[in-house]
Amino acid sequence: MFFRIYCFIFFLPTTSSVNLFDDIYANTFNTYEAEIPPNQIEDIPVVVHVSLRIEAVQDVASEAEVKFFLREKWEDYRLSILNNSEFKNSNWFSNPTSSKPLPPKYRKKVWVIDNFFMKAYQVKTRKNEEFMWADPKGNLLLSAKYDTIIPCDRNYYMFPFETIHCALEISSYTHTTNDVIFEWLEEGLTLSKGFLDDFTVDMNEDSGHLEVFDYDFGTGNFSVARANLIFQRKSTRFFVNTYFPSVLLVLLSWIGFWINRAATPARSCICFTTVLTLLTLATSPSYAGTGINKTVSARDIYIWMCFGFVIAATLEFPISDYTLRTRVDKLNTISSPNSIFFGDIDKVCRWVFPIAFIIFNIIYWVVIACLTA
Repeated sequence: MFFRIYCFIFFLPTTSSVNLFDDIYANTFNTYEAEIPPNQIEDIPVVVHVSLRIEAVQDVASEAEVKFFLREKWEDYRLSILNNSEFKNSNWFSNPTSSKPLPPKYRKKVWVIDNFFMKAYQVKTRKNEEFMWADPKGNLLLSAKYDTIIPCDRNYYMFPFETIHCALEISSYTHTTNDVIFEWLEEGLTLSKGFLDDFTVDMNEDSGHLEVFDYDFGTGNFSVARANLIFQRKSTRFFVNTYFPSVLLVLLSWIGFWINRAATPARSCICFTTVLTLLTLATSPSYAGTGINKTVSARDIYIWMCFGFVIAATLEFPISDYTLRTRVDKLNTISSPNSIFFGDIDKVCRWVFPIAFIIFNIIYWVVIACLTA
């Protein structure tokens, strides 16, 4: 918002600037042909320097809605006015390196790169937020805001620890590498702060988030500037809403191991309460806005494994109760090894279940750490 207000206040052409351009560029545009790129005579590709400012990213899933400012800078030698007598007599001559906003009527007369966003769809340009500047050397700067939807690549099985890769690719629609090549500016990609709630963006230069390459469309090679947007999901809320409750429910199901086997109502209540609660957690609609529908994810594996531990603790009670009743009915075999083992099944479960759950967690989190590294 501040950027847009800044542009409107400081870069809108004034009446004096329009008159200045009328005086200086009057003869220039008489022979200027906007359909011809600046390299027509020199036969050297026009170097278009590109930078992006991401304003907002929404609905990051298999695709993402991106709102961004695209700034492109190139040199058009035909617009150089350093030797223009009107320019030398103007106030602009005292600061020849400064740029001035180009009036709207002149923007239509200037050659402008015909941007083409590869693999993107629903591209919208905001005409009221499109500006162009020119300096005496013939350098042009075009700034425009776009709303578009770009495809993303993600591993659904790693949810909620997945990394989502989205690519914003910019090319020319008609000009091959013989006419136009793209180059990223030093700060080619900047992000507005606080525009993502559920993700962090990897801005590490080693990840190759900015690159330029040639692509053959069949009609020739075209220069493409690609910005790789790498989103890492913030998994904190899933720990709070999913993982910690699952662990607590598993621990709660073990309380029955310390309750007297004759207290049937108490043990039954704990067993069925933990089963139903964990089943509700497993089927809760926590996938809203994540793009996950029917795919089995890492979250599902953890919850259903916890559900298996709770079911096992629930089944332990009838087995233990049956063993107790058998011992009462067969007092003559109470000293046999098998009866002693099954009679002490609660004591065995007090160790077996925690150890097995700890081993499962070690394996689970090691695998997650290896896959996300």
